[in-house]
Amino acid sequence: MTAAPRHPILTEERALHVAAFSSLIDATLFGDESLIPGYAAQNLLARLSTCGIAQVNASHDGLRMVMFGIGASSTGSAYGLFRDWQEKATLRLQAGVQR
Repeated sequence: MTAAPRHPILTEERALHVAAFSSLIDATLFGDESLIPGYAAQNLLARLSTCGIAQVNASHDGLRMVMFGIGASSTGSAYGLFRDWQEKATLRLQAGVQR
Protein backbone atom coordinates (compact mmCIF):
# COMPACT_ATOMS: atom_id res chain seq x y z
CA MET A 1 0.00 0.00 0.00
CA THR A 2 1.42 3.37 -0.97
CA ALA A 3 0.78 6.63 0.81
CA ALA A 4 -1.18 9.36 -0.91
CA PRO A 5 1.07 12.01 -2.44
CA ARG A 6 1.56 15.04 -0.22
CA HIS A 7 0.40 18.39 -1.48
CA PRO A 8 2.97 21.17 -1.74
CA ILE A 9 2.96 23.52 1.21
CA LEU A 10 0.49 26.35 0.80
CA THR A 11 2.80 29.34 1.09
CA GLU A 12 1.54 32.90 0.91
CA GLU A 13 2.66 33.12 -2.72
CA ARG A 14 0.95 29.85 -3.66
CA ALA A 15 -2.22 30.96 -1.82
CA LEU A 16 -2.29 34.16 -3.88
CA HIS A 17 -1.89 32.18 -7.09
CA VAL A 18 -4.67 29.79 -6.10
CA ALA A 19 -7.06 32.64 -5.22
CA ALA A 20 -6.20 34.54 -8.42
CA PHE A 21 -6.74 31.55 -10.69
CA SER A 22 -9.99 30.66 -8.95
CA SER A 23 -11.18 34.19 -9.78
CA LEU A 24 -9.86 33.84 -13.33
CA ILE A 25 -11.92 30.69 -13.78
CA ASP A 26 -15.09 32.48 -12.67
CA ALA A 27 -14.36 35.51 -14.85
CA THR A 28 -13.66 33.31 -17.87
CA LEU A 29 -16.70 31.08 -17.46
CA PHE A 30 -19.20 33.71 -16.38
CA GLY A 31 -17.81 37.09 -17.48
CA ASP A 32 -19.81 39.55 -19.56
CA GLU A 33 -18.03 38.57 -22.77
CA SER A 34 -17.58 34.86 -22.08
CA LEU A 35 -18.47 32.07 -24.43
CA ILE A 36 -20.90 29.37 -23.41
CA PRO A 37 -19.35 28.13 -20.13
CA GLY A 38 -18.50 24.69 -21.56
CA TYR A 39 -16.60 26.17 -24.51
CA ALA A 40 -14.95 28.79 -22.32
CA ALA A 41 -13.78 26.03 -19.96
CA GLN A 42 -12.31 24.01 -22.84
CA ASN A 43 -10.45 27.05 -24.15
CA LEU A 44 -9.09 28.00 -20.72
CA LEU A 45 -8.02 24.42 -20.00
CA ALA A 46 -6.11 24.31 -23.30
CA ARG A 47 -4.39 27.62 -22.55
CA LEU A 48 -3.39 26.61 -19.01
CA SER A 49 -2.08 23.27 -20.24
CA THR A 50 -0.14 24.80 -23.15
CA CYS A 51 1.50 27.36 -20.86
CA GLY A 52 2.47 24.67 -18.34
CA ILE A 53 0.41 26.21 -15.53
CA ALA A 54 -1.80 23.12 -15.28
CA GLN A 55 -0.85 19.51 -15.88
CA VAL A 56 -3.81 17.88 -17.63
CA ASN A 57 -4.36 14.22 -18.42
CA ALA A 58 -7.26 12.78 -20.38
CA SER A 59 -8.17 9.10 -20.25
CA HIS A 60 -11.18 6.88 -20.79
CA ASP A 61 -12.16 7.66 -17.15
CA GLY A 62 -12.26 11.41 -17.75
CA LEU A 63 -10.01 14.40 -17.10
CA ARG A 64 -7.47 15.03 -14.36
CA MET A 65 -5.68 18.28 -13.65
CA VAL A 66 -3.11 19.49 -11.16
CA MET A 67 -2.66 23.22 -10.80
CA PHE A 68 -0.61 24.80 -8.00
CA GLY A 69 -0.44 21.42 -6.27
CA ILE A 70 -4.21 20.98 -6.16
CA GLY A 71 -5.60 18.02 -8.05
CA ALA A 72 -9.03 17.81 -9.63
CA SER A 73 -10.94 15.33 -11.74
CA SER A 74 -14.06 15.13 -13.87
CA THR A 75 -15.80 12.43 -15.85
CA GLY A 76 -15.08 14.35 -19.02
CA SER A 77 -16.16 17.97 -18.78
CA ALA A 78 -13.61 20.79 -18.56
CA TYR A 79 -16.30 22.82 -16.79
CA GLY A 80 -16.69 20.09 -14.15
CA LEU A 81 -12.92 19.84 -13.83
CA PHE A 82 -12.64 23.55 -13.02
CA ARG A 83 -15.52 23.39 -10.54
CA ASP A 84 -13.87 20.44 -8.76
CA TRP A 85 -10.56 22.32 -8.67
CA GLN A 86 -12.25 25.41 -7.23
CA GLU A 87 -13.94 23.37 -4.48
CA LYS A 88 -10.64 21.76 -3.50
CA ALA A 89 -8.82 25.09 -3.75
CA THR A 90 -11.34 26.71 -1.43
CA LEU A 91 -10.78 23.98 1.15
CA ARG A 92 -7.01 24.39 0.90
CA LEU A 93 -7.28 28.17 1.32
CA GLN A 94 -9.62 27.77 4.29
CA ALA A 95 -7.04 25.50 5.96
CA GLY A 96 -4.66 28.47 5.91
CA VAL A 97 -1.13 29.25 4.86
CA GLN A 98 1.70 27.24 6.38
CA ARG A 99 4.53 29.35 7.64
